[in-house]
Amino acid sequence: MARAEERVALGAASILFVNIVQLVLNVGTFIIIANLLPTSEIGIISGIQILVLGVSTLSTLSLHQAVMKFIPEQLSRNEPAKALYTLRLSFFSVLAAATPLSALLFFAADPISKIIFRGEANPLWIQVAAVDSWVFALALLFTGLLMGQHRIPRASLLQIVSFSVRYLLSAVLVILGFSVLGVVIAYLIGDLVLLVFAIASATFRLANKPERVPLRMLYGYSLPLLLAVMIGQLGWGGTAFGILQIDKVFALLQLGPSQLGVYTVVVAAASIAAFAPTATAMALVPTLSSISARGQRDQFLKVSRAYTRYVSLIAVPVSFMIASLAPALTQLFGTQYLPGALPAAAISIAVGVTAIGAVYQGQLLAQRGTREVMIANGIGLAFFISLLFALIPSLGLMGAAWSRAIMTIIIVVLMAFFTRIQKNFVLDWRAYFASIAASTAMALILFSLVTGIGDYQRQIASLPLLIPLGFTLYFFFLRALRTFTNEDVKFLADLLPHRLQMLTRWIAKIGGIEKEETSD
Repeated sequence: MARAEERVALGAASILFVNIVQLVLNVGTFIIIANLLPTSEIGIISGIQILVLGVSTLSTLSLHQAVMKFIPEQLSRNEPAKALYTLRLSFFSVLAAATPLSALLFFAADPISKIIFRGEANPLWIQVAAVDSWVFALALLFTGLLMGQHRIPRASLLQIVSFSVRYLLSAVLVILGFSVLGVVIAYLIGDLVLLVFAIASATFRLANKPERVPLRMLYGYSLPLLLAVMIGQLGWGGTAFGILQIDKVFALLQLGPSQLGVYTVVVAAASIAAFAPTATAMALVPTLSSISARGQRDQFLKVSRAYTRYVSLIAVPVSFMIASLAPALTQLFGTQYLPGALPAAAISIAVGVTAIGAVYQGQLLAQRGTREVMIANGIGLAFFISLLFALIPSLGLMGAAWSRAIMTIIIVVLMAFFTRIQKNFVLDWRAYFASIAASTAMALILFSLVTGIGDYQRQIASLPLLIPLGFTLYFFFLRALRTFTNEDVKFLADLLPHRLQMLTRWIAKIGGIEKEETSD
């Protein structure tokens, strides 16, 4: 495997591991919180998180993603002085934006509580969230710097520490009776830990003296991207707003905090499948930026196509499995969340079939295609809002789910269209459709089993058996379709430690790869 492909693989694996850790911590904590707090307070927590994401996203000006783009380019061209200037300008810009925006949220806490939360939220909760939004914006900039320096594993480790503090402390404080206040305090402390350790880990002496870069270059990249983030689904570390939050806003304003509490569980469950493509997209940007800066077009397309394959093989089965097991998964948080099973299934399937869009997003961002990303997300948001207005009044949470599913498909089709215009469109068609076929067969079997088991307690108890069964079925369906290749074995061999290389031979045999194909 080429060095670039290995770097993306390790980076994506690091981010994916972070997402898995976050998933385990988040689900475990949320099960505790959801069974101790009423759905109305769960809705308030979700609403406060929306405020924090909105303010922190605006505050970053998307410069945390700009440094992920330009710093690896500048370093690959041996321009450390320009990289230093890019970092300094980004830091002072984020600081100048975050301070007044967070102050505004802090001093407007009382009217926000009355208008948005119908007076059910204590203004103190919002004020703590305002401080958190300032801390989180700066933390994102420095984690973006680490990723731009190709230090994604270190950034991932810091994320794990932050999530551990955030979620475990949340559970402890809720158990001790601090309710919503305990959750927002825990989030603030967790983000503060991320900021402190990210600053301590980052490399600042990129050069002795900075060399100016055109402001138009930096802001010309970041500001369209900021608009795309505000209306779309970009971001790292949970910073995307717009499309990821607008249906929650509609649920809060039209259906109230209690229904928002249920819908929060729906989106959380359905978004699990997005972890792998999100990790891939963010790991691809620095690497593809470096490849593009060197003018290596063939390598650019080779890496991109390889990851349409691996995103398909990983994300599609996870999404279909979540959809099939949704009746049991939603009830982990309490039987009151069962109405969210069907909406969660609809969103999850849409996430799976559009997972390849992460690669096209990475391509566009790596080649300064922020305008195209903005357009795709803008059109998607316009359809999203129109559908929400039309469907939520009549279908409730199911209407919100259908709106999100349709919007997701529209955005990915548009981003694929833009990459085709740039003659960068690639897709491993065989892997994509084989994964969908195998995942569909697996999901039908799992759904029949979980719905035939009995009451919710038996369904939940069966999950430790059904989940590994599902992956086993999926693997052998792919084997029957002769999906695995020698390249997959080489890809895995490059990721495994040397002492585990012998496993690749067994994997090749189990995967049905011909003997002559594996001999190298």
